[in-house]
Amino acid sequence: MIIRQFGKEIRYPVKKSNSINLNTINMKNVKYILLAFMICMAGYAHATVRTLNNNNPSPGQYTTWANVEAASSIGDTVYVSGSPLSYGDITVNVYNLCIIGTGYNPQKQNPLVSEFGEIDAAVGQIRMIGLKCKSVDVQPIFGVAALHASYCHMVRGHIFIYRL
Repeated sequence: MIIRQFGKEIRYPVKKSNSINLNTINMKNVKYILLAFMICMAGYAHATVRTLNNNNPSPGQYTTWANVEAASSIGDTVYVSGSPLSYGDITVNVYNLCIIGTGYNPQKQNPLVSEFGEIDAAVGQIRMIGLKCKSVDVQPIFGVAALHASYCHMVRGHIFIYRL
């Protein structure tokens, strides 16, 4: 930087700034940023849909909750077919699992509902849609517990969420 003062030129050294110069971002950098973003998001892209049906003969992939849960991973969805038999008491050990049933009052000629006994969510977060159950017990993970329930029927109407 040059400053003229009283007819003399005085030169001052210019310090470089530590801020990001937007003119230096080129397409190569943008490609690397997008690649890193896509790699991070790829972990959420492979959620699977599984079917549970305890009717005999069973057109579902699985006939028991233990088998479905063993095959499931984070973010999967389980479709539960309506049945004259209850699926019993279950414990959900898969984080962010979505359980979808037939609804608590299906309007059709053979109205079979997806019924469970007591649901114990030991992972802190589950989603339930269209199920009939006696009660739901959600235990938090690191102080966070979330239960998303819609179109469900609680027989005794108890939802338990423990706080640490």
